[in-house]
This record gives sequence, C-alpha cells and structure tokens, in this order.
Amino acid sequence: MKTETINIEKSRKIKDNVILVLGALVLAAFFSFLFYRQAIMHNEEYLSDVPTEIYVALNNYTNNLLLILINSLLQLTPGFLYTIGLLEGLIQGFSWACTSVFINKYTRMSRPKSMMISLGLLFLTNIPIPWLFPRFYAGSLIAQPWHNITYIAMKPFAVLTLYNFFELYRIYSEEKRISTKHWILTMIMMALATNMNAGFMMTFGIVFTALLIIDLAKKRNNAENVLIMALTMVPALVLLFSQYAINCMSVADKPYRLVFGPSMYFFMEGIKAFVMKFVTGLAFPVLVFAYNRKKHPKYALLEAVSFLVGLIEAMFIVENGARAGNGSFLWGMQFFGFMLYAYAVPQLFVNIKDILHKRRKEKREKEEKERLYMIVCLLLVLAHIVSGLYYFYRLMQGNYFYI
Repeated sequence: MKTETINIEKSRKIKDNVILVLGALVLAAFFSFLFYRQAIMHNEEYLSDVPTEIYVALNNYTNNLLLILINSLLQLTPGFLYTIGLLEGLIQGFSWACTSVFINKYTRMSRPKSMMISLGLLFLTNIPIPWLFPRFYAGSLIAQPWHNITYIAMKPFAVLTLYNFFELYRIYSEEKRISTKHWILTMIMMALATNMNAGFMMTFGIVFTALLIIDLAKKRNNAENVLIMALTMVPALVLLFSQYAINCMSVADKPYRLVFGPSMYFFMEGIKAFVMKFVTGLAFPVLVFAYNRKKHPKYALLEAVSFLVGLIEAMFIVENGARAGNGSFLWGMQFFGFMLYAYAVPQLFVNIKDILHKRRKEKREKEEKERLYMIVCLLLVLAHIVSGLYYFYRLMQGNYFYI
C-alpha cells in the first residue's frame, strides 16, 4: 500500500511538471506576438524599451547576460526580430512557472491552483478609478511592466532567489547550520537576477544585510554562519557595482550620479495622486495582512519589509544626469509589490476555506466581519484581474504603456 501511494505521488508530480512546462511554452508563444511587435515597433506603435536594449546589445560592451543573448540571437538570425519576441515570451512563461512553484511551496495551494493564481498575477495592475486615479500602470506601486525586458528577465530569477533563500534562512535560523544546496542556489539566482536588472538586489540586499546584522547583534546565530550567509551576496554585489561603473562611463558627457531627494514619481502631482497610489494598489494586501496579523509566516513579513524598503528607495533616491527620469529605483518596489500579491491572493483563499469550514463545523452563520472581509477582498482581486486583462488588451492594440 505504501509503495502504491509513493508511485501515485510520483505520477502526480510528473504530471504537474509536464503541465507546467507545456503551460510555459503556450504562454511564451502567446506573449511573443506582443513582444515581437514591440521589437519592430509595428506601425510605429507598441512603444517599449526593447528597441533600445537591442541597440545597446549590438553596439555597446555589456556584462548583461540578457543583452549578450540578444546579440547572439541577432547574429544567428540577422534581421529576424521574432527571435527576440520569442525569447522574451519564453522568459515570461518561465516567470509564470517559477511563481507557480513558489506559491505551491509556501502556501496551502495545490499545484493547479498555484498555476491559476500565478497566471492572474502576470497581469497585475493598478485598479483605475475614474476622476480620482484613472491609471493602470502610470504611477502605480504594484503594476507589472510589459515594456521593460530587463525587469521581465529579472523577475523569474528574483522569485527563485526568494524560493531558495526562505528555505536557507529557515534552516539557518532553526537548525543553526547552512544548507549547502540552498546556499549555492540562492547565490546563483541572486547573481542572475542582479545581472538582468539591479532593482531586486538594491532592495533585497539591504533587507538581507539588516537581517544578518540583527542576528549577529542579538546572538541568534554564530559569527561563522552569519559570515557564510553574507557571502551569498558577494557575486551579486560585484555585478551591482560593476553595472554602476558601466553607467558612469557610458554617460561621461553628462555625469551620472545618485541623488537623495523627493522623486518626481511620487511628489510632482499633488496629494490626491499621492494618496490614490496607495489606495488603488495596496488596499487588497493591506486588508489580508490586517486580517491575518497574528499568523503571518516569516517569509510574508520579509516580503512586506522588502516592499517598504523598495518603496522608500523609490520615493527618495533618484538618478541625475543622462539617466534622470529612468526610474531605476522603481523596480525593486514593483517586484516586491508583486510578491506581496503572491502571498496575499493564496492567503485570501486559505482564509475563505477556513471561514467556511468553521461555519460548517460550528453550525453558525459567518460573522459580519468575516463576511465583509471575503466580499471586499474578492471584489478587489476581481478588479485587479479585470484591470490587468484590459490593460494587456490595450497593449496588444499598440497603445502607449504608460497609462
């Protein structure tokens, strides 16, 4: 009987993995149409960062693996830009698969449910409110960019970094040892994410460092383990500072520097726009965090802290010189906003299941607070999904992404 159960479990895992791979390939093919049109700027529409990145890949030295891959593809298929669209589609499909696996591991969601939630999160945007804040992406705290190929390439590796880091940190904290497997994978994925786009490391590196300093100060672990944990960041930090040096050299005629001050993305449109950014983007995760305030897993709290760090960076660190207005400090905030939803959406469904189970067990009606929580959160999730799908539809028509 035990052997039969093991065989059934293995068969189920193989089936789930096959579905995951096939699903990623189908999504890659579907998304490649949008990305291809961005690459060729079809009908002089479909504006994005892709043509710029193609130009940089072909004309400038870079240590970015994505741009090196783009250069290689264009050398193999000169003039055939669909290869770039397909590459970006494959990355987006890979991102969906990575998020599905993350949700499956760290929540009570089955693999099929995790896949569905991950699919919805691909289209995550702001909830536009007419007259007050009628925006899908522009100025949002959580909307996922379809125009930025380096962010899209960063995201799956950033998700895999957290996937391995949370397990590494659990073993390090509870068992006072270092898991070699998760240590190596965390280091590699963190370096790859940083190589694609520095936004993840500029946020997560601060949180990771603070965690280790607190552990050392409060003697939660020995100095040797803290040092070994810190070493996982070294390759990513080398890449981060080398990218900074490349940016400085590439704009020598217009000195590149970082400035601490109010960002135009937050403080140039008045108090109404400032407040509505938070209301239309964070109402849902705030409700979920408030409802579950006594039982958050550590990984969710780390994601929330990382989002706050990314938000502060986005609000008060800006680039000057030739890269002024590029918004490089927005990506860490947007990624961890995405991860907040990767926790909050599954947690909402867990809450609903628990509430309904308690109702059946105790044979009583739902409390008014629980009823209100479920209705409001489900409406917010539905609004995010509908908004995201409509935004994607607009992009497929060639409309400007910054709306």
